[in-house]
Amino acid sequence: MSTDFLQKISNLKKRLDNFRGRFVLMIVNIKKEAGSPAEDCPQGKRGFIMADYHDMKVCDLRFIRTVEEARAITSIHDVELLVLPNDAPPDVTQALAGIPKNDIKNVIQLGSQEELDLSKYFKKSVSYKDVNVLDLRSITTLEAANSITEMKNIGTLILPSDAPAEIQNALALIPQKSVKNVLYKPVGEELDFSQMGSCGETEGRIVYNNMEVVDLRPFKEPAALEKIDEINNVELLVIPSNASGEVQAAIAGIPKNRIGRILSLEDDLDISIQNVNGLHTMNTIPKKVTLLTVNGACIIPDLAINEDTPAIYLCVNGICLIHKNLKKYPSLECTVNGLTLYKEFDQDAVKAAVNLELNAEAVSYLMEDAVLMVGNNLRFAEDVTPQMLLDKKVSIVAGNKITAPKHLIPYLSATATVGDKIVALEG
Repeated sequence: MSTDFLQKISNLKKRLDNFRGRFVLMIVNIKKEAGSPAEDCPQGKRGFIMADYHDMKVCDLRFIRTVEEARAITSIHDVELLVLPNDAPPDVTQALAGIPKNDIKNVIQLGSQEELDLSKYFKKSVSYKDVNVLDLRSITTLEAANSITEMKNIGTLILPSDAPAEIQNALALIPQKSVKNVLYKPVGEELDFSQMGSCGETEGRIVYNNMEVVDLRPFKEPAALEKIDEINNVELLVIPSNASGEVQAAIAGIPKNRIGRILSLEDDLDISIQNVNGLHTMNTIPKKVTLLTVNGACIIPDLAINEDTPAIYLCVNGICLIHKNLKKYPSLECTVNGLTLYKEFDQDAVKAAVNLELNAEAVSYLMEDAVLMVGNNLRFAEDVTPQMLLDKKVSIVAGNKITAPKHLIPYLSATATVGDKIVALEG
């Protein structure tokens, strides 16, 4: 069998194993308020499934609120970050501590209401070692500059002379060792790389960690790809669809771990790569193929997308609201780690927020057919009734939790889309 085929089989097995762990996590997580009697929950949404969590970047168990739920987890292994609740009852904490665990890189404790900031635990990093010519003029953001952890044994380092001062400063602070020559050149200026110095006879080494997008299409020769030691924790890996067999084999041979999606594109196809944190609304159709990663919430209204529209590859970590008219178009491809809702809606009627609290007066000002899209937690006051939401024909999407008075919970359980759970308002 070919190396490429064997690598594909290995990657498929890893992705299936990862999906199994996430799928069980999702099933166990479908519940009402933690500890509520089973008869209070809709049939089929309560009960405990023996779960084995493994090969995961993040395993967040803060939704576990009962001993029965904790004991349903048979083992946790090969997890980079394990998140345990610091506000669970003592017997639940003890049950969680008793779960067999192996190969857990980091364990933290947070309250069920605390925000998990993954940037504290997964730092994006790229290191360059033993490279003849390293051209960093493509660095256009401070985040990209700060992700470079080391430059060692470089023949010629090319830095942008016309970049903003903050990016130039960030590039200057990158640790350097054995850099023979440094050039400052404006972006777009053509250079004769054959006249630039060599770093020696050693093979180059590059490591990609915790990146949204890694594009391997600029690597034209197998020797260049062999300089990549490994690729870890990447949301989207772009590889050339029209490369030679030797290049494809070299790509297949790169060690890879936890790749969210692999996308094959022609290597001469001009693409736009965009990363957005927080709330993003796509108001216009991109003029060229676009790779868009959104960490938070994404809204795509009824755009005039058709068969001729350049492909849009969307990766969302959170929640995504897409107009139902766009579901049939292959030019819009979505990969969502969280919630996806296809619905007919008026963009002006969408109320989007990271966290939101609503009382009866606030509900009265909502437009008819309003869509409440909340990336994290949504809270309803005691004076909000089901009839108020029915009269407004409100659609509700919450990425994490909904807190509501007890008289509102049956209505929300039947109509709302929620990532975690619906709990009763205290007091």
